[in-house]
Amino acid sequence: MVLSLTVKYDSRLTTLSSGRIAELVIDKIQSHKTNNLLKFGSIFRYSTFSKDIDATETSVINNLTTIKAKKGFIPTITANNTYTVSFNNAIYNPSTTYDGAVTSTAFSFTDAAGTTYDTCYFDDLNGVLRIYYLSGSDKIVLSDSAGIVTYSNGHISISSFKPNSFLGSTLTNKKRTERYDERIKKLF
Repeated sequence: MVLSLTVKYDSRLTTLSSGRIAELVIDKIQSHKTNNLLKFGSIFRYSTFSKDIDATETSVINNLTTIKAKKGFIPTITANNTYTVSFNNAIYNPSTTYDGAVTSTAFSFTDAAGTTYDTCYFDDLNGVLRIYYLSGSDKIVLSDSAGIVTYSNGHISISSFKPNSFLGSTLTNKKRTERYDERIKKLF
């Protein structure tokens, strides 16, 4: 699970610095993990987590938390293979024009014409997984049919994929989840 937090606080209500507030929020996140998530069968509850963050210190007014689920896999760089990544819960995708519900870490890829691109990514549009790279702020799609995303059950199937290399020990897929009061099964 990948969390992105923005915490708003009223500096008039505390003598603590913003750095100290940030440290307290990080401590609260660790405490929440220990007390609520490190138990067999535990479920992440957004509303409980958000309330805990708001209760970090009296000057905290609110927080905006975005949650992404993350899973990694180790692709082979010697042959085209098919890979399956399953999140075991729905992937947030509110419309057919919503792109990027699924994203990945960077990898090097050679397209069908034999051109190699050093920094490519996966994303999706309308249930189809794509491979792209960025040219400035423009997304250039190299493959518009790299796999299938089934949003309803969180199932991703990557077809005939052979990266040249990837950063880190695994290639990581991330999915967006709703920011609302939903249950997200513990993924780690």
